[in-house]
Amino acid sequence: MTKKEKSIEVLKDITVIFFIFVICLSNIFGNTYSNLDEIWNFNFARNIANGLIPYKDFNMIQTPLLSIICGRFLKIFGQEIIVMRIIATIVLTIIFFLAFKILKKVTNNKIALLGVMMFLFLFKDILCIDYNYAVLLVALILVYIEILQKEDYFFKHRFKYDFIIGMIAGIAVLFKQTTGIAVFLACIGYKILKIRKKEEIQDFFKIAITRLIGGLIPIIGFVIYLVLNEALEDFINYAILGTTTFSNKILYKNLFGQGIISWLALFLPITIFSMFIIMFMKNTSGEVYIFFAYGIASSIVIYPISDKIHFCIGGLITFIAMIYILFDLIYSENMFSSWNSKVRVGLYGIFSFAVMFVLLTNLFGALKIFDEKYIKVNKEKELTHFKYIPESIDLKERIFEINDYIKEKKELGKNVYVLDAEAAIYMIPFDRYNKNYDMFLKGNLGKDGEKGIIEKIKKEENNIYLIKKGNRNWQTPNEVCSYVVENCEYIGDISIFWSFQK
Repeated sequence: MTKKEKSIEVLKDITVIFFIFVICLSNIFGNTYSNLDEIWNFNFARNIANGLIPYKDFNMIQTPLLSIICGRFLKIFGQEIIVMRIIATIVLTIIFFLAFKILKKVTNNKIALLGVMMFLFLFKDILCIDYNYAVLLVALILVYIEILQKEDYFFKHRFKYDFIIGMIAGIAVLFKQTTGIAVFLACIGYKILKIRKKEEIQDFFKIAITRLIGGLIPIIGFVIYLVLNEALEDFINYAILGTTTFSNKILYKNLFGQGIISWLALFLPITIFSMFIIMFMKNTSGEVYIFFAYGIASSIVIYPISDKIHFCIGGLITFIAMIYILFDLIYSENMFSSWNSKVRVGLYGIFSFAVMFVLLTNLFGALKIFDEKYIKVNKEKELTHFKYIPESIDLKERIFEINDYIKEKKELGKNVYVLDAEAAIYMIPFDRYNKNYDMFLKGNLGKDGEKGIIEKIKKEENNIYLIKKGNRNWQTPNEVCSYVVENCEYIGDISIFWSFQK
């Protein structure tokens, strides 16, 4: 490739990055501060920025690297949700750009553009800061690095390369232990699927062991971090034993009946099964093994909560593989060779125009959304940490009402706890944090789960608990709520909550 051609390619990549960035920006910044995933992740990062230690000082069940990184940015640029939204926009831009680069490598530029546009359309209403996206980012980095390697290098042991690959995979574990471990194991072991000769077994073990050693470096570093902060026991309590109390489920079958998601939910397992069959055929390319391994590892996140965001995050690598397999089956260099040259040029021109038209339409549509939903709307000015976010009058009034109630009861020597999934919304603007109560979700309460919280409440005095009257979040620990309703004194209503005194 000449210097001029390289410059053109760089310019094309910058254009694609700009397009992805604008789409992500418009869909993230136009939302108000009611997304609970965003609130919870911001609260983790805010706690770390304030010097609190994960697990020891606040409850969370995933490994904390994303929160630690975001916490550092909050410390530098200010503890505002908008900082997290900027981070989210950058992370998601990188994710979809990597998807584009992978598709471009295994198909062609036009198909890659169409693919990334379809992905952006699919994800547009589920874009936010989330540790599952962080694991996906690591998986995509690994896929991209792996597919760039020559086919002859598949069983070639290169210590530096395999060690670094292993380290990158190990980092995934620090974002979320479950899917992170799956990605790590895929990185270490997927090449075993391609072994066809006895001498390849030895090469495989050299590669696998080197990657394992590389991956253990960040994991050991994390364990040292926990030990130094005296949080290892708390980590085991919340992130390992606590997950056994996690009873939340959304079945995979619930994905059917959701438009395009229904079709993708059908084709995702078909694609994985197809790759499994293809792997045992002769002359199967290394890309199939890579997509199969990382696609399976990423899809772990779909269970046990098979909602749209978990499905799309878990399925993205398999969606890329789906496009690659279809392209490989249908397209060949000489498939249009018998066509008249003028017809070929005309069709290529029409297809190129259609791609650019769709791209520009989406770009201008995103800019319009950003203008109407962010630039032209009133931004929050009163609530600390929520500033510069599109204002929600009703929610803000409720936040102030709950805060006034908490202050009033505090003056009487009583503590007020909101026993609801959205508790953090009421605490964040006034710099409060209550361990377990502000992340009040099933599976997030430690190894003793709801029974442990009930035992804690039994021992507490002069406390007031707010229980939502109706439409509770599906992850709410209702066993605790029922105990409070049945065993504490009802003292009135405040906003959308019943108030009980212990």
